[in-house]
Amino acid sequence: MKSFFAALFSVVLVGISGCASVQMKEASLIKSPGEQKAIVNVVRTSIFFGDGKSIDIWDGSTFVGSLDPGHIIQIEVTPGKHVFTADYDGHSIAAGVLVAGKQYFIKSNIIPGPFGGHIVLGVAKLNDKRPPEWTRTLKPVAAPENERNEVELEKKSDVQKILAKYESGKISAFSTI
Repeated sequence: MKSFFAALFSVVLVGISGCASVQMKEASLIKSPGEQKAIVNVVRTSIFFGDGKSIDIWDGSTFVGSLDPGHIIQIEVTPGKHVFTADYDGHSIAAGVLVAGKQYFIKSNIIPGPFGGHIVLGVAKLNDKRPPEWTRTLKPVAAPENERNEVELEKKSDVQKILAKYESGKISAFSTI
């Protein structure tokens, strides 16, 4: 019986742990978007379940970085249509048409499951009171370009398949920015 619990603990530990696709670096917080740009803030608060595993974040087929608990990734983008995906034992999508001069907040939510969890991206509404706290308390990080490029080359075809399913309407559950 003791060995059963030791094996079960090992499986659970592997399921909740993981390592970042890239080694994220500390970054400066972008307070407002540049001229003719929008800022997308992808946030991940710290919770117990799923804290050990990184979430890969993509803007279309461009790899942005790996998001760990207690961190925020800020992406300065050109206005227009964007489809953000997150990968954590499955994919989640947040999509919309972004406007210059605005900031958007996407929150990663880990939903527990029997053998791990899955990701759901949620979008903070205009009247949401949490974004000021997120920008004050979460640590801004960014991925070094060379490491981003490596991950992008390795995983781009998988992400493009997810984007194709979304564009064809085969993925109907997503958050609207």
